[in-house]
Amino acid sequence: MNFTFKSKFTKISGVGSFALGVPFLILAVVFILVEQNFQRDALPAKGMVVDMIIDKHNSPTDNTERTYYHPVYQFRDANGNDHHVKSSTGFGMPSVGVGDSVYLLYDRTNVENVRLANGQGMYPFVVIFGIFGVFFVLTGLVLTLIVPRFVGTSPTAAPEG
Repeated sequence: MNFTFKSKFTKISGVGSFALGVPFLILAVVFILVEQNFQRDALPAKGMVVDMIIDKHNSPTDNTERTYYHPVYQFRDANGNDHHVKSSTGFGMPSVGVGDSVYLLYDRTNVENVRLANGQGMYPFVVIFGIFGVFFVLTGLVLTLIVPRFVGTSPTAAPEG
């Protein structure tokens, strides 16, 4: 393999890695904005877990059965209306039990959008997508800007003798 090919391949790989990382970073920022908007506009409520709905699904990749626990919350909104809402977030292990008192945040325009006030929200997605984004962008920058300086140079020939 000659040095010119290595240099071009390295630059192309770097640009590809960079291009792959940018959407991950964009998604991380979108998740941050969605969570911050929810936190800013949400109203607090004290509620209770009144039921636990168990969903079982088979994984499409390895066909193993997965169990998710969706708590059902009962709470009173700011207008004094009572609500029973199934959490859209399922947990692999129940994070709360039936009968537990909980502090909730709910969307004032859509009371079905309710979360535990001490929950993590979208932030785990921010961390995951952010790590991938930073990794690919930095790898792309290194492969595009730094490595070609070393790969593209030919080694000094040993003197014949």
